[in-house]
Amino acid sequence: MLDHSIAPQPTCDFGDKTADIRLYIANAPKIDLCKDGHSLRAISPNEITNIVSLTGNHWRKIFNIYAKLLYQLDSQHFDSWQDLRERQLLQQGSRQQLFCAHKKLQPYAKLEIVCGKQYARQLIDDAQLNWLDNDFAQHKQRPLIVTPYFDYRQLSNTKIEYLSQLISISG
Repeated sequence: MLDHSIAPQPTCDFGDKTADIRLYIANAPKIDLCKDGHSLRAISPNEITNIVSLTGNHWRKIFNIYAKLLYQLDSQHFDSWQDLRERQLLQQGSRQQLFCAHKKLQPYAKLEIVCGKQYARQLIDDAQLNWLDNDFAQHKQRPLIVTPYFDYRQLSNTKIEYLSQLISISG
């Protein structure tokens, strides 16, 4: 049975309206970025730096890990994951989204990632997941992968590389 007891918090979802990849995370930056609650908005250039300066190291890690993963999947025309983070991450036309503190999954994207086993169990019936190991699971019907929380201690560079390979094989 699903536990829908996620505490409501003011939030904003970030990214492009048309997403190929959507990341779900259990919390939201504790700043007023969207006046109307759960609305999706693209990040403007250099806004990640501003969000990090207002919220601290925790959100810097989340943005950095998301950028590292995207860079591993397709470096495109970027020189580094840092370049991708600054020039594309969650901006208009990026085809990326970050959904914060949702109580249910949204309609499918090409790839969905849920950060953290505990949060995944609040969103998804465990019977719908195929656990590959202690850290990663794939949904049996959706294009969705559960990962460790986006923090360097839980999702190391080695695990980011594994996740990238898992996505490449799945997609």
